[in-house]
Amino acid sequence: MKNCFDVIGNDIVDLRLAAVESDPMRQRFLDKVFTKREQAVIFNASKPLKQLWLLWTMKEAAYKAHQRRFSLTRKFNPLVQQCVILSQSGDSASGEVKIGTRVYHITSIYNEKYIHSLASINPGATNFLWEILPSSADLRKDFLLDISQQYGIPAYSLAIEKDRNFVPVLMYKNKTFPIAFSFSKHGKFGAFSRELMNY
Repeated sequence: MKNCFDVIGNDIVDLRLAAVESDPMRQRFLDKVFTKREQAVIFNASKPLKQLWLLWTMKEAAYKAHQRRFSLTRKFNPLVQQCVILSQSGDSASGEVKIGTRVYHITSIYNEKYIHSLASINPGATNFLWEILPSSADLRKDFLLDISQQYGIPAYSLAIEKDRNFVPVLMYKNKTFPIAFSFSKHGKFGAFSRELMNY
């Protein structure tokens, strides 16, 4: 692993916007994004469209974690990802996404407005915080204020920059601050997730 800290990714889908943006249930789209096994999971669900977006967010979250973990250039190929839902209830799910030999552990929450998924390389990880905000909020500003308050660091000394692969990294006094985090935004919702660390 390239970094000394954990790796996470997150993704959020505004279900109301997703319902009018396109027709994801068309076969051509399904074949580009989901394996036959995943398509069976979608069509066997009581709410197929919602299940589709659940699998989508799980794959996107895992992709972001994988890209960060191995410092990869942007190349989202969902068919190389094998997504399995391990448990699912009325408002949450957990599962795994396998990319090659690497497994990402997924925790998802959802309601009638959005689906949010978080990917981690550690099974059963509880050392993460996520916050879902209106898309009008400044995710980066809220994230930096959150870090500032937790670690007692002046917000003006923190910055977010992108590395050569356009992955955001947190900087403190021009040095990388070793914390895993991820941003996502869609429609009326935005989210950031971050690792909880004790220094």
